Amino acid sequence: MKKIICLSTLISLIFITLSCSGGGDDEVVEMFTVTGTVNFTDPAYWSDQEDIRFGVFKIGESQALSSVKIIKTATGKGSFTLKNITKGTYDFKIYLAKNQLNILNLIPYATQSISKNSVLDEINMTLVSYDRVQKQVFNSCMLCHGASSGEIAANLNLTKNESYSNLVGVSSKNSSLLRVKPFSVTESFMINVLQMKGLNFDHPASVNVSEGSLKLIENWIQKGALND
Repeated sequence: MKKIICLSTLISLIFITLSCSGGGDDEVVEMFTVTGTVNFTDPAYWSDQEDIRFGVFKIGESQALSSVKIIKTATGKGSFTLKNITKGTYDFKIYLAKNQLNILNLIPYATQSISKNSVLDEINMTLVSYDRVQKQVFNSCMLCHGASSGEIAANLNLTKNESYSNLVGVSSKNSSLLRVKPFSVTESFMINVLQMKGLNFDHPASVNVSEGSLKLIENWIQKGALND
């Protein structure tokens, strides 16, 4: 008889516990969706190997809380849909990613307050520009090619306000080629340096240039080496 009473008591306790935990007082967190379209001004230079993402960021943070890869449409535009965004104020950015980590901000949107599903205004974006080449490649060359580095290697200053005039149409110190010849990758000595091709000097930094960065520079030259 005692065993039956104990079993009955245990069942009652379990029922009470389940009834309490199944109450309707749990807070429901609303989730919202943000969608948008990117109009690429130079879609011919969009590489499928390049990870360009749209992300939601806490204000002032450099890495996204959540992100999604921008998908190329049949018209050459890009589209994105980012789900499960909670109510709040965020920074939205289009950025270049490696292993989904932000390595370069490409397009910042205005800070957005999210309290419902949102469709962002269509935004224009240039994939290949000198400004991006500067940020993605040349800003990492300051140790040898920066104004604060003492003697500037090969007399080539790659700081932001000096790099273009030091490259495009300028004779090379170590070659008969121009440093950069617009529209011609094969006649631009800079490409030889980055590829470590036919050089009579060491350029150790070239081994650290990624395939994506090299392709960006080649595309920029093929596009006319514009100062944009």
